[in-house]
Amino acid sequence: FGLASALKLLTGQVASGSGINATFTTNWNGKRLAQNLEIGLYRVSQEALHNAVKYAQANDIKVDLAIKKKHIQLTISDNGGGFTSEKKPLLVGETGLMHGISNMKERVFLMNGTIKIISNPESGTQILVKVPFLSIAHV
Repeated sequence: FGLASALKLLTGQVASGSGINATFTTNWNGKRLAQNLEIGLYRVSQEALHNAVKYAQANDIKVDLAIKKKHIQLTISDNGGGFTSEKKPLLVGETGLMHGISNMKERVFLMNGTIKIISNPESGTQILVKVPFLSIAHV
């Protein structure tokens, strides 16, 4: 099945289930990644999409999977309400959003990657994940 196909399906399910315009793009040729990378990136995507639908009140979500020379880059962005660093402590107990962000950070750490979250109340949230392109599984 592969990560790109799974993310395309997931994005489509989010769009049809929420009424939000959700799109998926990729430059990936469909070869399989190592299983831990496929699962980890899929789970991060699930969490980010869940947060965009449940908390951000977005009406547009974009998911992009890009294969670079030395890493895999996953970008999930929305045009929702975003949040500021001043609001983060309030979110911890009230919404569970920070628990989801913590889970995403842990998953990315386990893949030896980096995660950057840029959020602004006027422009929404962007989650940028970079994971070293270690290997392609031979399937």
